[in-house]
This record gives sequence, C-alpha cells and structure tokens, in this order.
Amino acid sequence: MACINTNDRYVREYCSEHPEAADVLGRLTELRDGRLRRLYGLPEGKDVNALLGEAEPGGRLEGVKAVQLDLLRELKRVCDGNGLRLFLFYGSLLGAVRSGGMLDGDDDIDVALLREDYDALVKLAPSFRPPYFLQDNYNDGCFCGGYVKFRNTGTTAVHPQNWYVDCCEGIFIDVFPLDRCFGSAVLERRKLRRIRTLQRLLYAGSYGFFARFLGMPLLVWKYYKYRGKLTPRAKLLADLDDAFRSHDGKGGELAVYARYGTPGYLPREAFGGTVTVSYEGMELSAPAGWDAVLRESYGEGYLRPADRREGLHAFYRADVPYGAYKERFSRLFTSVPDRNKVLVAVGDAELLGEYRKRFPGAAYRPAAFMACGDEGDPGELNRLREYDPASTFVVIAAFDFLSAEDEVRALGFRDYAIYVYDRSWLFLPDLKASRKKYLEEKGGRQKR
Repeated sequence: MACINTNDRYVREYCSEHPEAADVLGRLTELRDGRLRRLYGLPEGKDVNALLGEAEPGGRLEGVKAVQLDLLRELKRVCDGNGLRLFLFYGSLLGAVRSGGMLDGDDDIDVALLREDYDALVKLAPSFRPPYFLQDNYNDGCFCGGYVKFRNTGTTAVHPQNWYVDCCEGIFIDVFPLDRCFGSAVLERRKLRRIRTLQRLLYAGSYGFFARFLGMPLLVWKYYKYRGKLTPRAKLLADLDDAFRSHDGKGGELAVYARYGTPGYLPREAFGGTVTVSYEGMELSAPAGWDAVLRESYGEGYLRPADRREGLHAFYRADVPYGAYKERFSRLFTSVPDRNKVLVAVGDAELLGEYRKRFPGAAYRPAAFMACGDEGDPGELNRLREYDPASTFVVIAAFDFLSAEDEVRALGFRDYAIYVYDRSWLFLPDLKASRKKYLEEKGGRQKR
C-alpha cells in the first residue's frame, strides 16, 4: 500500500470497460487518498489528484515531488530500523538549510551514507517490496558511476542515456556512498585514475551503442568499448568497489567517488555526528558539520539565492509506468511498423519533415498526416475517427507530444510510437519550449 499507482491512466482506461475492476480501483483509491492525506496533512477538501499531478507542466512535477518524498520516507524508515545514518546531501542539504525543503526548480533528492552504512543498505536491496526498488550496479543493466538509486517502479523517469537499456527507470532519489581518501597525494591520484578507467569500461559495457559518450574523444571511447568486452561486468564492478574503498588510513577527507568526474573533497570530521533538520515537513539528519560541507560544495555564498535550474534530470510521469514510455520512445528505432496496419502521423509539420528524413523507407511512410492544434484545440486530430484503432499504427511527431498523446488515446488508439527529434527536449519542464529550441537550431544552421 506504500504507493499504489491508482492514477495510472492505462488502469483507468481498462476500468472504464470492466466494472469489476473499477470497483477494486475505487477501493484502492480511497486507501491511497487516506494515506496521502495523512502523509501531507491535506484537509478533506483538498484534491489529492492535484498532489499527484495531472496537469502539464507544473502539476506533472508536483506529482514527481510527491513520489520522491514517499521514497525518502520509506528509505528513512528502513535506515532507522537498521541503525544506518542517512544524511541529506548536495542540493537537498542546501534546500533544508535555505528553506526547509526542495530548492526552487529542483527535481531530485540526494542523500548519502558513510561507506559502512551504505554497504549495509545495499545488502538490504532484496528486502524491498514493489513498488520500491533499490537499484544498484549488480541488479540492473544501467550504470551511473557507482552509486544507487531508490526507485518507484510504477512511475516514469526516463533518461535518454538508457534509451535501449533494459533497466528500471521509475522516479528515483540518489543515494551516494562517502568514501575515505588517501593521505598521500600520489596514491590519491592513482586511485582516481583507476576509478575513472573502471567507470569508463562499465559505461562502455552498458552504453556501447552510442557513437560518443560523456565527452570522450572518439578514439578513446572506441578503446574502452573494445577493451570492455574482454572483462566480465561482475569483475569490473568488484574492482571498482575495491577502488572506492581503498585508503591508507591517513586521509582527513571524504569524497563521493561514485560519480563520473572529479569528486568534491569534504572534511571527515563534519560527518562525525548528526543534527536534525526539517525537510518538506520531515525530520531528517544532516552532518553535524553541515556548514563546512556546504562551503566546500557550493562556496562561501551558498546561502545566496542561486539561478533556477533550467533542465530536469529525466522525463517524468508520476501516473504511468516507465515501461510504456521506454517502448514508445524507442520503438521506431528498434522495429519496423507492422505492414498489416495503416500508418498515420499526427503532430507538427516541422517534425513530420524531420521524421521523413530520419525514416525514408516505405514501411515508415504515413498514409495521412494530421496537424495538432494550439491551446487545447485538437486541430485535425479528429480525422483519426476515420480510422479503425485495431488496424492503425500512429506516429506522434509533435513538440508537445504529451498533449497529442492524450488526444490519440482519447480517440481509442493504443498502438503508437512517439518520435523524439532531439532527446535533450525530454529534460524540458515545458515541452512546448522545444519548438523555440528547434527554430533557433535551424536558424543557426542557415546562418552558417
């Protein structure tokens, strides 16, 4: 009952045709609403669906926040029950100090544990029950540098990096290990080089289908792709874990090595104890030396308001499981449309042109194109009524593909794919802004 996804639109559509399922859904919804009202202190008149997020884009992110806070509560419960010290970290620690909650525009939650507690938490991964999933390097096919993500499997947080990787991509919070450093500068540099090499080999194993990756020069990336094939993943992961833990007992700092890039070094004594801070209505732990941690992480002026973050960490939906969107986004690139079905396209003319360039084959050629409208106007999409949903495959090539998808589904169509011209657009809080980015890109090309 921790996070029943009664808001899943596919579930609702099924229940509209099956009264017995609708009755079960109604009872589950009552249980869910009661739980959320208790968790967030909502009055009886407050609409729970507004918390879960049905609107785009603001409500969609509010739904993400609700799921992340539920994940944080569950993780805290498990850590407290097993005597593990869980610290707010990075932007979440900064948000707690500044305002007692998430930073304005932030869309993720970061926590950390000392290495011993972190290892103990990872051993508890099999004990989590759906929808909770502690995703580590060993139990899933993706790789994020060496830390773990605590996810809700009934939601969506798709990252283009994992476009073709069979892995869980539910909404998440990041859980980082804090490792000791070497006192010797020479040994510390050697540790960093070893970690970077192992991380690159593991990235190559998971994402070798990319022509380039993480800014590595082409030949360097090719080297790691070919070398990575020679060593089993389990061996690389074991070696990486050993590298994280290595130290000479003389270093006075801690660092998060389990991220790709240069680690930030933090005073070890700052984590010698804890203080309690308020975060989104919860009482959580922060390192006793939180001021030193924030100064090292963000500089002396960390309390000054910072620029609002422009992009998101993933493409989010709190009301749809991640598998649905992973299939919709990748389907055109991994399989040919069914020749026994009529293929029609809906969306925006500019993106239809890009779609035709990307997929010039006859199998991908639409029999008809229907343009989207503006501001809630379906435009030509009502022409879809002329087609039988059972024998039609729809390509959605729209800047605001979520609105177009809503229209397509409202007309009864379930067999469709979403053409994303630029995967970086998935990080936009408002998908409508992708049109402006597209026009700016085209204008820049024409000037050159």
